[in-house]
Amino acid sequence: SRWVVVRKGEDGSMVTESHARYADEIAPKRSAPEMKLTGKKGLGGFSAGRFTDDLDKLDIRSVTVNIWISYLIYSYDKGGDIPHEYGGKTFYFDKATVERMDRTFEECTKRGIITSAITLISLGSADPALTPLFLHPDNEGGFYTMPNMTTAESVNAYAAALDFLADRYSEGSHGRINNWIIHNEVDAGMEWTNMGVQPFEVFMDAYIKSMRLNYNIARQYDQHTWV
Repeated sequence: SRWVVVRKGEDGSMVTESHARYADEIAPKRSAPEMKLTGKKGLGGFSAGRFTDDLDKLDIRSVTVNIWISYLIYSYDKGGDIPHEYGGKTFYFDKATVERMDRTFEECTKRGIITSAITLISLGSADPALTPLFLHPDNEGGFYTMPNMTTAESVNAYAAALDFLADRYSEGSHGRINNWIIHNEVDAGMEWTNMGVQPFEVFMDAYIKSMRLNYNIARQYDQHTWV
């Protein structure tokens, strides 16, 4: 959200008296200690399981973790899913997928490894009812889409997923997300954040809105996290 100063005109209409302004400060709900990067050796696309011991053998100090947001979230409970209320609506997160992510972030955090989550918006969703909420209306293909932030309902679903992740991976009991990489390789927009052919300013406006939404949510839970 953003705000402007307005005055009431003689005809009763509201006239803007300032530029729009976003939140300057975001007070965190909790305050886990800051984790420091202790080496320059990193590993891309890590997930716990088959190659977990590589973290030790290679003395890894940072990793990236891919998160396919639209394949986590459902509009209904399949049975045993994790409910999360946001914006007055309850969403459900696939328990098995979340528990796999827990293991990934737990293995890294207990070793003092800095994690950077790469948020990706697929062209489809695990719950088909949510596909139009995540898929940008101007999408023309590519590997991934710019998130649909053109309606309040779409923004709320996207924000709900980010809020769930930021809440769960901020204080350490399930591991931590230290940094967020929004959609990956934004310079290759037709492949990674497809919203059709757009003027540069329109494309970057959509991208910055997605970054700002992620930043404002993540900083509510961890003042040390960065986008």
